[in-house]
Amino acid sequence: MAEWSNAAVLKTVEARVSGGSNPSPSAKTCGKRHIQPQSELLMGIYLGFHAGYSQFSATLTDGAVVLAQAIVEYGKDLPQYCQPDGTLPGTTGAAGTAAREFDPRMWTDALKLTLQRLRDGDAPLDKVDAVTGTGQGGCMICLDAAGHFTRLLSPMQADTSRAGLCRATELEMGPDVIARTGGKISEDDMLIHIRSFAHEHPFHYARTARFHTVSSFLCSELIGSSAPIACDDASRTHLLDLGECHWNADACAMIAAGLYWKLPEPVPHSTVAGYLSPLYARYGLKSGIPVMVWTGETCELLYSLQATAPGTAALLLHPTVSMLMLPMDALRFDPFGQGRLLLGYERRPVAAAFQFHAPCKVSSTPERARILALRMNWTGLTPERVRLATRVPLAKDDYQKICDALRVPLEPVAPLSGGLSLSAALRACHVMEARTPAHSWASFWTLGGRFEPAVR
Repeated sequence: MAEWSNAAVLKTVEARVSGGSNPSPSAKTCGKRHIQPQSELLMGIYLGFHAGYSQFSATLTDGAVVLAQAIVEYGKDLPQYCQPDGTLPGTTGAAGTAAREFDPRMWTDALKLTLQRLRDGDAPLDKVDAVTGTGQGGCMICLDAAGHFTRLLSPMQADTSRAGLCRATELEMGPDVIARTGGKISEDDMLIHIRSFAHEHPFHYARTARFHTVSSFLCSELIGSSAPIACDDASRTHLLDLGECHWNADACAMIAAGLYWKLPEPVPHSTVAGYLSPLYARYGLKSGIPVMVWTGETCELLYSLQATAPGTAALLLHPTVSMLMLPMDALRFDPFGQGRLLLGYERRPVAAAFQFHAPCKVSSTPERARILALRMNWTGLTPERVRLATRVPLAKDDYQKICDALRVPLEPVAPLSGGLSLSAALRACHVMEARTPAHSWASFWTLGGRFEPAVR
């Protein structure tokens, strides 16, 4: 997923400062980017990571100024993995959609290379007080009790030949369990990956002691032991009971025997997962500093867009995805089964996220916005404003057409490289400095769907 940042909060004002060595183009450590001014002096320095689809980024901040940033591009900097977009070349399934896998070792190498670039750019890593990050979802990393891979290549996207398995899983779970675990199931969801793995490779499934997502896997790498999983990331697996924020025993038992005990503990986003392993002292970090649990990408994105409060929606336009996220004032379920439920940052349930994936028969961006608005009607809510983040070229009249479709004004948001790693670092700052208690976890939901409607 693309990285975005709220232009009103994360100002892109650059101020050169003297001193330090000349970093490489991938390590921006000498320029300081000012963030929204703080009313109080913050003494800590915090490091945030983002494991994206095409690049890995890190940001160092004290809550008021971006002190350093570094970026690793998979295709350019880690060509040995042949994963420029984060996955290996896909194999086409029976339904024509390519299944994709990735080598999780690339994530650990990207993490280390990012830290090396920060160190080489004279970033003050020795003054970091806490570390956290955010990672993409829809994946499955399998480890045994000793931390070795029981499946070297991890699935991220299944081909659409598994659509029948998704529908069968929904029928077996029943509407009550489906509602409590997030709604409609897609081929990319972790429970489908796990069910297929247990059926096709029972020996390796039996050897697996822990299933991780990218975020909980990288957090485990930092602390040197198995890390818990943030509630928002856990909710993307369709195995979490959203009302209670623990694994749904009925869903786990239906997917595979013993699965409940193979999943990491779901915890709030403010939880300290552990303490930094001494292995990372080589980069200048102090061993033993807190490592906060890593979160999922979707809710970190909402946080970075400042679109978590009711009345403020977020519209993301990407060449392959269009998504509308609408904060809700109360927990409710989509009666048409198009969406999915996720946990998030605020004490209120949040947000409807409707997605289009290419190839899509709706090529017009304003037309996509119109369809998204129609899908939003069941909520009975009309947002007061919509924050628009786009990587799709828009004509001048497209903005007005989108406004007309949504019936609300648009607030364009400028993309910022490393935006989600900066958001993660700010989250660590907020939690460790106890400045934003409103960002404690509770039920907060995202309604989504992977559908390609035949719109005429």
